[in-house]
Amino acid sequence: MKNYTILENNLKDETANYIKNITLGLGKVDTHFITDMFVGMLKHNSVILSDIVRQTGNINIKKGVERLERNLDSFDNIENILMSNYIQMVKPYINNRHLYFVDRGDIVKKDNTKFENKGFVLDGSDSHNVKQGYQINEIATIDNDNQPISLVSELRSSKDNDYNSDNDLWISHMNYVHNIYGKGTFIMDRGYDGAILMEKVLEIGSDFIIRAKSLDRKIYVNGEKTTISDIAKHMKGKYSYVSKEYDKLKVSYKPVVIKSKEAKNLSKKVLTIVVVKGFALDDRTLNEAYMVLLTSRTISGKAQALQVVRDYALRWKIEENFKYKKQQFEIEKIKVRRYKRIQALNTLLTYVMFFSNVINLKAIGKTIRKIKNQIRDKILFWLYRISDGIKEIISFFSAELLSILYPSRNKRRRDLWTVMGVRYNPA
Repeated sequence: MKNYTILENNLKDETANYIKNITLGLGKVDTHFITDMFVGMLKHNSVILSDIVRQTGNINIKKGVERLERNLDSFDNIENILMSNYIQMVKPYINNRHLYFVDRGDIVKKDNTKFENKGFVLDGSDSHNVKQGYQINEIATIDNDNQPISLVSELRSSKDNDYNSDNDLWISHMNYVHNIYGKGTFIMDRGYDGAILMEKVLEIGSDFIIRAKSLDRKIYVNGEKTTISDIAKHMKGKYSYVSKEYDKLKVSYKPVVIKSKEAKNLSKKVLTIVVVKGFALDDRTLNEAYMVLLTSRTISGKAQALQVVRDYALRWKIEENFKYKKQQFEIEKIKVRRYKRIQALNTLLTYVMFFSNVINLKAIGKTIRKIKNQIRDKILFWLYRISDGIKEIISFFSAELLSILYPSRNKRRRDLWTVMGVRYNPA
């Protein structure tokens, strides 16, 4: 990338302002630590502490890493301040449709036995085989350019002493997002199809869209007991839906009631199943031929039915966010072994990733996207190119950021005239 002076100065200002906002209320030492971590991750696209230390110009890498590790150990002391600042920064960027994507990612660390509190995860990149590592519970949303933003990103281990049931964990996260960012629609894949979870989402005052895990689920239509598959077979598809992957899908919907002994209040709510047909030619294999979405939204026609399908299709944004975290910042190559440090690094990476959203939605982001080469003809996920552009430009001014945040005072003059208290007048 060419060294454009105006672009460099604009990015310098944006970076300094972002760090000022995220560290508002912190002391100089903590701000220095956050600045080093922030710039180091951006400059190297890495969460490895030795890489971060190198950008600071510290000759002694070992002592530099030890300093960062001490700060990570005391991260609890500043985490609430950082999170409060992050919330205020994120709110203006959330798309006004308030779509909340719920999913779980993983960090696989199978080869090293020294990592603290390492549990077991289902490796999503390897057919969900069981491996050792950590899980990341994530709730993400989108900005006005359909780029993902993390609202909750909690790194956990299945060996945690305070680990509760999955339902309790996700209900806690959803309640937090609803209270902080407002009423919205929680969008989930088949693994979250459960009556208790549906009931709790309705109780906190939000909506949900969940893909049905089994088409043999019992439902009630007009008071008569049936199954999703029986209903789906007789729904030919009233509306046409065109997507990138499929030329034409057929969409239908029907009001239903779900009854459950564990979630008795759910039966008082009329839900809707949205049946999407056209994923397979052979309708006998219904789980592949149909996609059935359960939603608490009120649907009264074509527009609302198709909107449910469109919103569910955006759920892949959270998958892109996991992939972005692993490929661009290589979080699976993390070297720190203490559990608290790993959790702190994941949280800090969330703040760093959001900076790319901020730049992307400004004029400077459009300039960076034009400069960086585009790999494919159609790209709907810009953040890789934004991050690569920032990485190249930030190397020109990374050393200046601390002096911008904390400008040095002018040294007091010590000459004959100031010592004697006489004001020198050349005239």
